[in-house]
Amino acid sequence: MEVTFDISGGREADGPGSLREWMQADGELGGRARVVHAPVEEGSLGSLADVLAVTLGPGGVATAVASAAVAWIRRRVGDVSLKVTRSDGSSLSLSSQNVRGMDETAVRALITQTTAWLDGPALPGGNAGVSAVGGESADGG
Repeated sequence: MEVTFDISGGREADGPGSLREWMQADGELGGRARVVHAPVEEGSLGSLADVLAVTLGPGGVATAVASAAVAWIRRRVGDVSLKVTRSDGSSLSLSSQNVRGMDETAVRALITQTTAWLDGPALPGGNAGVSAVGGESADGG
């Protein structure tokens, strides 16, 4: 399964390349993450946003991905949001404002929740909204 990470807010340096480098530093994730250029819309000069695509597999990779994503967003300056979308269309959102101030127990719980979601069964047609795990949902809930 492949998941994508769409990053919004923060500085330009907080884009998908930054998260990719963070994940590449983890030996378990080396080679699994790549920046994917969004398609260029007709009449525009270039793509509006890139996303980070990460290939999941067996052997605890979801835990490594969840840990890296949570650690990365906790260290962002300003308000950065990370929308993670599975291949079935379901997604969750993490916000640096909500994650940054968590204590160690809450961070471990967030990583466990995110790992369970990443490893969870595919949902037919995805989900109707965005799951809020450690952050605000994209629909404001």
